[in-house]
Amino acid sequence: MSAARGDAAFVESRRPLLLPSFLPAARYLMTGESSVAHGYRLVCVPESDVGPMQTYADDYGLGRWLRVARTWAPGKGRLMRNSLRHGMNVIEIGANIGYFTALAARAVGSSGHVLAVEADPKTFSLLRTNVEMNHFDNVELLPVAAHRYAGLITSTRDPGNDVDDPAYVGSEARQATPLQAVRLDDVLDPDVPIHFVTVDVGGMGHAAIEGLARTIQNWRPRILVEFNPQKIGWFGDDPHAVLALYRELGLEIGVLGWDALRLRNETDMDIDELILDGFAFSSDADAEITERTRQIGLINLVLKSK
Repeated sequence: MSAARGDAAFVESRRPLLLPSFLPAARYLMTGESSVAHGYRLVCVPESDVGPMQTYADDYGLGRWLRVARTWAPGKGRLMRNSLRHGMNVIEIGANIGYFTALAARAVGSSGHVLAVEADPKTFSLLRTNVEMNHFDNVELLPVAAHRYAGLITSTRDPGNDVDDPAYVGSEARQATPLQAVRLDDVLDPDVPIHFVTVDVGGMGHAAIEGLARTIQNWRPRILVEFNPQKIGWFGDDPHAVLALYRELGLEIGVLGWDALRLRNETDMDIDELILDGFAFSSDADAEITERTRQIGLINLVLKSK
Protein backbone atom coordinates (compact mmCIF):
# COMPACT_ATOMS: atom_id res chain seq x y z
CA MET A 1 0.00 0.00 0.00
CA SER A 2 1.38 3.44 -0.83
CA ALA A 3 0.70 7.14 -0.53
CA ALA A 4 -0.45 7.09 -4.14
CA ARG A 5 -3.09 4.55 -3.22
CA GLY A 6 -4.21 6.84 -0.41
CA ASP A 7 -4.55 9.77 -2.84
CA ALA A 8 -6.59 7.65 -5.25
CA ALA A 9 -8.87 6.45 -2.47
CA PHE A 10 -9.54 10.06 -1.50
CA VAL A 11 -12.24 10.30 -4.18
CA GLU A 12 -14.03 7.08 -3.23
CA SER A 13 -17.47 7.15 -1.62
CA ARG A 14 -17.51 7.27 2.16
CA ARG A 15 -17.00 3.97 4.00
CA PRO A 16 -16.87 3.24 7.73
CA LEU A 17 -13.37 3.31 9.15
CA LEU A 18 -13.90 0.43 11.60
CA LEU A 19 -14.07 -3.23 10.73
CA PRO A 20 -17.72 -4.32 11.11
CA SER A 21 -16.59 -7.40 13.04
CA PHE A 22 -15.20 -5.32 15.94
CA LEU A 23 -17.59 -4.87 18.86
CA PRO A 24 -16.28 -2.77 21.78
CA ALA A 25 -16.87 -4.02 25.29
CA ALA A 26 -18.65 -0.76 26.21
CA ARG A 27 -20.98 -0.86 23.20
CA TYR A 28 -23.88 -0.38 25.62
CA LEU A 29 -22.85 3.31 25.59
CA MET A 30 -23.69 3.41 21.88
CA THR A 31 -27.18 1.93 21.99
CA GLY A 32 -30.56 3.22 23.11
CA GLU A 33 -31.37 6.85 23.73
CA SER A 34 -28.32 8.98 24.48
CA SER A 35 -28.10 10.39 28.00
CA VAL A 36 -25.47 11.99 30.18
CA ALA A 37 -24.16 10.84 33.54
CA HIS A 38 -26.76 11.00 36.30
CA GLY A 39 -26.59 14.06 38.52
CA TYR A 40 -24.64 16.28 36.13
CA ARG A 41 -26.16 19.51 34.83
CA LEU A 42 -25.69 20.55 31.21
CA VAL A 43 -25.18 24.02 29.79
CA CYS A 44 -25.72 24.46 26.06
CA VAL A 45 -23.50 26.72 23.97
CA PRO A 46 -25.84 27.34 21.02
CA GLU A 47 -23.42 29.37 18.89
CA SER A 48 -19.93 27.96 19.27
CA ASP A 49 -17.73 28.23 16.18
CA VAL A 50 -18.36 24.53 15.41
CA GLY A 51 -22.11 24.61 16.03
CA PRO A 52 -24.23 23.98 19.13
CA MET A 53 -22.45 22.12 21.92
CA GLN A 54 -23.62 20.79 25.26
CA THR A 55 -21.13 21.13 28.14
CA TYR A 56 -21.08 19.91 31.72
CA ALA A 57 -21.80 22.84 34.04
CA ASP A 58 -18.90 21.90 36.31
CA ASP A 59 -16.41 21.65 33.42
CA TYR A 60 -14.04 24.54 34.04
CA GLY A 61 -11.67 23.63 31.22
CA LEU A 62 -12.95 23.09 27.70
CA GLY A 63 -16.57 23.63 28.72
CA ARG A 64 -15.93 26.96 30.41
CA TRP A 65 -13.90 28.24 27.46
CA LEU A 66 -16.69 27.29 25.07
CA ARG A 67 -19.25 29.08 27.21
CA VAL A 68 -17.13 32.23 27.43
CA ALA A 69 -15.27 32.40 24.10
CA ARG A 70 -17.41 30.13 21.88
CA THR A 71 -14.20 28.45 20.73
CA TRP A 72 -11.41 26.18 21.99
CA ALA A 73 -7.67 25.77 21.26
CA PRO A 74 -7.59 28.17 18.29
CA GLY A 75 -4.10 27.14 17.17
CA LYS A 76 -5.16 23.51 16.74
CA GLY A 77 -8.41 24.60 15.16
CA ARG A 78 -6.62 26.75 12.59
CA LEU A 79 -4.31 23.90 11.57
CA MET A 80 -7.24 21.50 11.18
CA ARG A 81 -9.31 23.95 9.17
CA ASN A 82 -6.36 24.59 6.88
CA SER A 83 -5.59 20.87 6.49
CA LEU A 84 -8.95 19.14 6.18
CA ARG A 85 -10.86 18.88 2.90
CA HIS A 86 -14.11 17.31 1.76
CA GLY A 87 -13.75 13.55 1.43
CA MET A 88 -10.95 13.12 3.97
CA ASN A 89 -11.02 10.48 6.70
CA VAL A 90 -10.04 11.64 10.20
CA ILE A 91 -9.31 9.84 13.47
CA GLU A 92 -9.68 11.82 16.67
CA ILE A 93 -8.15 10.05 19.66
CA GLY A 94 -9.32 11.61 22.90
CA ALA A 95 -12.41 13.25 21.43
CA ASN A 96 -13.59 14.60 24.79
CA ILE A 97 -17.07 16.15 24.41
CA GLY A 98 -16.73 16.50 20.65
CA TYR A 99 -15.48 20.00 19.85
CA PHE A 100 -12.87 18.87 17.31
CA THR A 101 -15.19 16.05 16.24
CA ALA A 102 -17.67 18.70 15.15
CA LEU A 103 -14.96 20.78 13.47
CA ALA A 104 -13.68 17.77 11.52
CA ALA A 105 -17.17 16.48 10.61
CA ARG A 106 -18.10 19.82 9.07
CA ALA A 107 -14.73 20.15 7.30
CA VAL A 108 -14.72 16.73 5.61
CA GLY A 109 -18.39 16.89 4.66
CA SER A 110 -20.74 14.10 3.71
CA SER A 111 -18.11 12.37 1.56
CA GLY A 112 -15.62 12.17 4.43
CA HIS A 113 -15.62 10.30 7.71
CA VAL A 114 -14.56 10.95 11.32
CA LEU A 115 -13.78 8.29 13.93
CA ALA A 116 -14.07 9.82 17.42
CA VAL A 117 -12.37 7.72 20.10
CA GLU A 118 -13.14 8.51 23.75
CA ALA A 119 -12.52 6.05 26.58
CA ASP A 120 -14.07 7.79 29.59
CA PRO A 121 -17.74 6.68 29.92
CA LYS A 122 -18.98 9.98 31.35
CA THR A 123 -17.26 12.03 28.67
CA PHE A 124 -18.29 9.59 25.94
CA SER A 125 -21.95 10.07 26.89
CA LEU A 126 -21.71 13.81 26.25
CA LEU A 127 -19.70 13.25 23.08
CA ARG A 128 -22.49 11.05 21.76
CA THR A 129 -25.09 13.64 22.79
CA ASN A 130 -23.26 16.37 20.85
CA VAL A 131 -22.80 14.23 17.75
CA GLU A 132 -26.47 13.29 17.68
CA MET A 133 -27.63 16.85 18.43
CA ASN A 134 -25.69 18.05 15.37
CA HIS A 135 -26.96 15.18 13.19
CA PHE A 136 -23.46 14.13 12.12
CA ASP A 137 -24.04 10.98 10.08
CA ASN A 138 -20.39 10.98 8.99
CA VAL A 139 -19.08 10.30 12.53
CA GLU A 140 -18.33 6.91 14.10
CA LEU A 141 -17.96 6.73 17.88
CA LEU A 142 -15.66 4.31 19.67
CA PRO A 143 -15.66 3.97 23.51
CA VAL A 144 -12.17 2.49 24.00
CA ALA A 145 -8.67 3.63 24.92
CA ALA A 146 -6.35 3.70 21.92
CA HIS A 147 -3.13 2.05 23.03
CA ARG A 148 -0.02 0.16 21.94
CA TYR A 149 -1.47 -3.03 23.45
CA ALA A 150 -4.91 -4.63 23.47
CA GLY A 151 -6.37 -5.58 26.84
CA LEU A 152 -7.62 -3.98 30.04
CA ILE A 153 -5.99 -0.85 31.44
CA THR A 154 -6.57 1.41 34.42
CA SER A 155 -7.33 5.02 33.69
CA THR A 156 -6.96 7.81 36.20
CA ARG A 157 -7.68 11.52 36.09
CA ASP A 158 -5.58 14.52 36.91
CA PRO A 159 -6.74 14.91 40.53
CA GLY A 160 -7.12 18.67 40.02
CA ASN A 161 -9.60 18.34 37.16
CA ASP A 162 -12.14 15.51 37.13
CA VAL A 163 -14.12 16.83 34.20
CA ASP A 164 -11.92 18.08 31.42
CA ASP A 165 -8.43 16.65 31.64
CA PRO A 166 -7.80 13.63 29.38
CA ALA A 167 -7.18 10.23 30.87
CA TYR A 168 -3.73 8.90 31.49
CA VAL A 169 -2.51 5.62 32.87
CA GLY A 170 -0.31 5.59 35.90
CA SER A 171 0.58 3.77 39.06
CA GLU A 172 -0.88 6.29 41.53
CA ALA A 173 -4.55 5.73 40.75
CA ARG A 174 -6.80 8.19 42.60
CA GLN A 175 -9.99 7.91 40.56
CA ALA A 176 -9.39 4.67 38.73
CA THR A 177 -11.60 3.34 35.93
CA PRO A 178 -11.00 0.03 34.11
CA LEU A 179 -11.10 0.53 30.34
CA GLN A 180 -10.79 -1.60 27.23
CA ALA A 181 -7.58 -0.81 25.34
CA VAL A 182 -7.21 -1.56 21.64
CA ARG A 183 -4.58 -1.15 18.99
CA LEU A 184 -6.38 0.85 16.35
CA ASP A 185 -4.43 -1.01 13.66
CA ASP A 186 -6.36 -4.12 14.74
CA VAL A 187 -9.85 -2.62 14.37
CA LEU A 188 -9.53 -0.25 11.38
CA ASP A 189 -10.47 -1.39 7.89
CA PRO A 190 -7.02 -1.61 6.22
CA ASP A 191 -8.49 -0.71 2.83
CA VAL A 192 -9.93 2.65 3.94
CA PRO A 193 -7.40 5.51 3.83
CA ILE A 194 -6.68 7.73 6.81
CA HIS A 195 -5.67 11.31 6.01
CA PHE A 196 -5.45 13.09 9.37
CA VAL A 197 -5.11 12.02 13.02
CA THR A 198 -5.42 14.17 16.12
CA VAL A 199 -4.37 12.84 19.54
CA ASP A 200 -5.16 14.45 22.90
CA VAL A 201 -4.92 11.88 25.69
CA GLY A 202 -2.51 13.44 28.14
CA GLY A 203 0.65 11.42 28.61
CA MET A 204 -0.30 8.36 26.57
CA GLY A 205 -0.61 9.87 23.09
CA HIS A 206 2.55 8.15 21.91
CA ALA A 207 1.12 4.76 22.96
CA ALA A 208 -1.94 5.43 20.80
CA ILE A 209 0.29 6.39 17.87
CA GLU A 210 2.39 3.26 18.34
CA GLY A 211 -0.83 1.27 17.97
CA LEU A 212 -1.33 3.00 14.60
CA ALA A 213 2.09 2.11 13.19
CA ARG A 214 0.75 0.09 10.25
CA THR A 215 -1.84 2.73 9.38
CA ILE A 216 0.85 5.41 9.44
CA GLN A 217 3.09 3.36 7.17
CA ASN A 218 0.28 2.60 4.73
CA TRP A 219 -1.52 5.92 4.50
CA ARG A 220 1.00 8.55 5.77
CA PRO A 221 -1.55 10.74 7.58
CA ARG A 222 -0.67 14.08 9.10
CA ILE A 223 -0.77 13.77 12.91
CA LEU A 224 -1.41 16.43 15.54
CA VAL A 225 -0.45 15.18 19.01
CA GLU A 226 -0.12 16.74 22.45
CA PHE A 227 3.36 16.59 24.02
CA ASN A 228 3.28 16.88 27.82
CA PRO A 229 6.58 15.78 29.42
CA GLN A 230 5.18 15.64 32.96
CA LYS A 231 2.25 13.40 32.04
CA ILE A 232 4.44 11.21 29.86
CA GLY A 233 6.47 10.64 33.02
CA TRP A 234 3.29 9.79 34.94
CA PHE A 235 2.53 7.25 32.24
CA GLY A 236 5.93 5.70 32.95
CA ASP A 237 7.80 6.72 29.80
CA ASP A 238 10.59 9.14 28.93
CA PRO A 239 9.73 12.22 26.81
CA HIS A 240 13.00 11.89 24.90
CA ALA A 241 12.16 8.27 24.08
CA VAL A 242 8.76 9.42 22.82
CA LEU A 243 10.38 11.78 20.32
CA ALA A 244 12.75 8.99 19.28
CA LEU A 245 9.75 6.68 18.75
CA TYR A 246 8.14 9.16 16.37
CA ARG A 247 11.33 9.28 14.29
CA GLU A 248 11.54 5.47 14.29
CA LEU A 249 8.06 5.49 12.75
CA GLY A 250 9.46 7.60 9.92
CA LEU A 251 7.88 10.85 11.09
CA GLU A 252 9.26 14.36 10.91
CA ILE A 253 8.53 16.28 14.10
CA GLY A 254 7.42 19.89 14.11
CA VAL A 255 5.94 22.31 16.63
CA LEU A 256 2.50 23.80 16.04
CA GLY A 257 3.11 27.43 15.12
CA TRP A 258 0.85 28.69 17.89
CA ASP A 259 2.90 26.76 20.46
CA ALA A 260 6.22 27.91 18.99
CA LEU A 261 5.10 31.45 19.79
CA ARG A 262 4.22 30.34 23.32
CA LEU A 263 7.72 28.88 23.74
CA ARG A 264 9.18 32.19 22.65
CA ASN A 265 6.88 34.42 24.69
CA GLU A 266 6.73 32.36 27.87
CA THR A 267 10.21 30.82 28.05
CA ASP A 268 12.30 33.28 25.96
CA MET A 269 13.25 30.48 23.57
CA ASP A 270 14.91 31.60 20.34
CA ILE A 271 12.63 30.19 17.62
CA ASP A 272 14.32 31.75 14.57
CA GLU A 273 15.77 28.42 13.49
CA LEU A 274 12.43 26.70 14.05
CA ILE A 275 10.74 29.23 11.77
CA LEU A 276 13.39 28.80 9.07
CA ASP A 277 12.87 25.01 9.20
CA GLY A 278 9.09 25.28 8.93
CA PHE A 279 8.76 24.62 12.70
CA ALA A 280 10.40 21.18 12.31
CA PHE A 281 13.25 20.19 14.62
CA SER A 282 15.91 17.49 14.73
CA SER A 283 17.01 15.29 17.61
CA ASP A 284 19.65 17.91 18.48
CA ALA A 285 16.85 20.15 19.75
CA ASP A 286 14.96 17.46 21.70
CA ALA A 287 16.42 18.33 25.09
CA GLU A 288 15.72 22.06 24.80
CA ILE A 289 12.20 21.54 23.42
CA THR A 290 11.41 19.09 26.21
CA GLU A 291 12.72 21.24 29.05
CA ARG A 292 11.08 24.43 27.81
CA THR A 293 7.82 22.58 27.30
CA ARG A 294 7.96 21.51 30.94
CA GLN A 295 7.90 25.20 31.84
CA ILE A 296 4.61 25.84 30.04
CA GLY A 297 2.99 22.42 30.57
CA LEU A 298 2.43 21.16 27.04
CA ILE A 299 2.74 21.88 23.34
CA ASN A 300 1.27 20.28 20.25
CA LEU A 301 3.49 18.47 17.78
CA VAL A 302 2.78 18.12 14.07
CA LEU A 303 4.05 14.79 12.71
CA LYS A 304 4.47 14.15 9.00
CA SER A 305 5.81 11.11 7.15
CA LYS A 306 9.17 11.76 5.54
